[in-house]
Amino acid sequence: MKSLGLPLPRNRRSAEAMASVLLEALIANRAAPGQWVSYSRRKEWWSNSTRYRSTAYSYYTVVPAIDQLSRQGFLEHDRKRPSNLGWQSRFRAGPRLQEVVTIPTVIYDPVELIRLKDDDEKLINYSDTNITISMRRRLEEINETLSAAELELDTPAVEHEGMVLRVGDAQFLYPAMKTLYRIFNRGSFSCGGRFYGTWWQQIPKKIRSSLLIAGEPTVEHDYPQLHPNMLYASIGARPEGDAYEIDGWRRDLVKRAFNILVNAENGASARRAIAREITGEGAYARATSLIDAIKLRHPNIADLFHSDAGIRLQRRDADMAEMIMRRLIGLGIVVLPIHDSFITAVRHEADLVEAMNVAWIQCFGGKDPFISVTYDINDPQMEGEEGEGRAVRAASVVPAGAGPLLLVRLPWGRSLDLFGGRNLPLRDLETWFSGIAPPSVRAYLRDEIKSRGLRQSDVALSLGISRAQLVNILRGRYGASPRVTRGLKDFN
Repeated sequence: MKSLGLPLPRNRRSAEAMASVLLEALIANRAAPGQWVSYSRRKEWWSNSTRYRSTAYSYYTVVPAIDQLSRQGFLEHDRKRPSNLGWQSRFRAGPRLQEVVTIPTVIYDPVELIRLKDDDEKLINYSDTNITISMRRRLEEINETLSAAELELDTPAVEHEGMVLRVGDAQFLYPAMKTLYRIFNRGSFSCGGRFYGTWWQQIPKKIRSSLLIAGEPTVEHDYPQLHPNMLYASIGARPEGDAYEIDGWRRDLVKRAFNILVNAENGASARRAIAREITGEGAYARATSLIDAIKLRHPNIADLFHSDAGIRLQRRDADMAEMIMRRLIGLGIVVLPIHDSFITAVRHEADLVEAMNVAWIQCFGGKDPFISVTYDINDPQMEGEEGEGRAVRAASVVPAGAGPLLLVRLPWGRSLDLFGGRNLPLRDLETWFSGIAPPSVRAYLRDEIKSRGLRQSDVALSLGISRAQLVNILRGRYGASPRVTRGLKDFN
């Protein structure tokens, strides 16, 4: 706001609201010139729970900010009349704002990490319990690691436009979105619960393999045929062969129909949805035939079809995803979730597969690993004769007749300096006396805390601040006072 010559608003909340309006207009215009941003001018809309939005955003901060900025030419304003039902007012970057070349550093904060929706997919309020508090605390710990991850898309298919990544002409990615949140459905914490909110989940599948973590190539693993296997596991069995292979039907159509059957609330809705997938004359009759064929192929779980089981299965696969992330983050390994698949650096592939197998066994029992991993490309040391890769059933492979295997796992932070890791940012440390810490300093301090096996709460206590304050300092969200800055320097 200072660079635009705007006077500072009367208080912090008004300043935050105005800055957010400006930034939203800038981001929208950078992604798609002329893009409108809608908002509500109804007091009733703003009177709803603030659980899902910043307390700075209210009718008395956002609406006046938009009015003022439109009067000054920073915004174009399409204000709707109160009687215009069904359409909200909207704004977009005006001529004066379009002159801004550099977009400032963006901090993505979804405010509430545990979200609950009703049957109409609308966010609703809820009262916190020990379960939701613990769930939120665990997710905050996961997000601490993800916020520090160095991610990059290394492909000519992506154009870098400041804080925006452009994929083709129609899709835009925002790397500032590195914070996960969970969405539960049907007004119940037993339904849904999957993780959303990050930019890597929006990367098109065809270029996802070009994602780098700390400059390293990555690998992605998922649970094959997840929901069929989960349904069979509920009866203590496993499907025979490919669950989606049925004579006379395309596999992709069978897969879509199977998942519709799992998620449908009743048989009639399942038939309608599958008929829409088939299309054409006789689609409804063919949908009925396909449903009969799937039930004949899977008689042991046929009674679980169109029973609304899918939304409950999502809760279980989301809990497995949390177990996998927490296990790997505890080992200092960055893992990026995409619902039932996970991305990590190639050198950590075996750790990922082991974590996925452990999570499956803990949730569904059994002894045999669920996923195997092939080392044909990723790890030349594991190649068989004549360069043929060997599929293994566990994360560690011990040749027959070999002696005991000793695995030494080094701390992943400071000790990585032995192998060309992060160096001490002396120049940035010397010039930092207070305020927002330089990115190199924040990254180094995060590494130091982890490599020493310390908890952030302990470090915060020694500095005389709260854990939340320390987290925000390490994320670059808040600045540090001179006293805290000296304490962090002494910590180093």
